[in-house]
Amino acid sequence: MKKALLFFLILSLPLFANAQGNGSISFQELDSLQAIDAKPTIVFLYTDWCRYCKGMEKSVFSDSKVKEEMESGFYFVRFDGESEVEIQFRGVSFGYKPSGRNEGVHKLAQLLGSTGGTLSFPTIVVLNKKLEVIYVKDGFMTKPEFLKLLSLVGANEK
Repeated sequence: MKKALLFFLILSLPLFANAQGNGSISFQELDSLQAIDAKPTIVFLYTDWCRYCKGMEKSVFSDSKVKEEMESGFYFVRFDGESEVEIQFRGVSFGYKPSGRNEGVHKLAQLLGSTGGTLSFPTIVVLNKKLEVIYVKDGFMTKPEFLKLLSLVGANEK
């Protein structure tokens, strides 16, 4: 009985972590959610070492007005551009691409967020309801800039 309970708790940890969460979903969830309720998607490409990414997390994504706007009309995906996790997105498998010793980038981050052949962090990618890239902005965005982006995308996608 104890083993069964422990097994159940271990399997449930990702659900609890997501429920406590940061308001974001994974790419794996996105396809099925779009089939149920199509909405534009905001993808935040970041890395753990990026101080500007952390700054956006703190000053933009933690803001109550931003959270309210995001929850009302968008899906939000936070994605570590250096993740080594294999991801299925739109029927295609994407993985990590090493570029040196202890360096590399996730191929999906590179596909979605590259501008001029270069991927930098942070990058905001906007996907329409069909999961097509309609906007890419690399670099730090302030709260007013981000809210304006949400307003423009929301107006165009309705």
